[in-house]
Amino acid sequence: MSPAAIRGMDLFEHKAGCTNCHNGPNFTNDAFHNLGMASADIGRGKITPSKPFERAFKTPGLRNVLLTAPYMHDGSIGTLEEVIRFYNRGGDRKPVDPLMKPLKLSEQEIFDLIAFLGALTDPVSIERPKIPLDDKMVH
Repeated sequence: MSPAAIRGMDLFEHKAGCTNCHNGPNFTNDAFHNLGMASADIGRGKITPSKPFERAFKTPGLRNVLLTAPYMHDGSIGTLEEVIRFYNRGGDRKPVDPLMKPLKLSEQEIFDLIAFLGALTDPVSIERPKIPLDDKMVH
């Protein structure tokens, strides 16, 4: 990893507290959290109508996150930098999940965190399998 990505990993694990929700091999706890999205969508609250699930959405995994734009449950954030800035300000609508706090990252730290997230990218090449033709099927 680059020096910026290494600094970003340290931020991810410590100051930014990303591992509270993005942990394990796929960088997700598979839980639902209210991040303070400005959307009218009530998320998990449609299925589990209780206060903790209002406006809560499942934590996505971060593998190959550079390849999955647009971001958030509704695709409302176009770039990874915008996502980090959203988290940096602590969301846009209160109340939020207790784990969601303004990150207070500097400009350099924002870009270091993006560099780390970029290091989680390992695109998989998928080739279409060759299907053998059966003489009985070809007429």
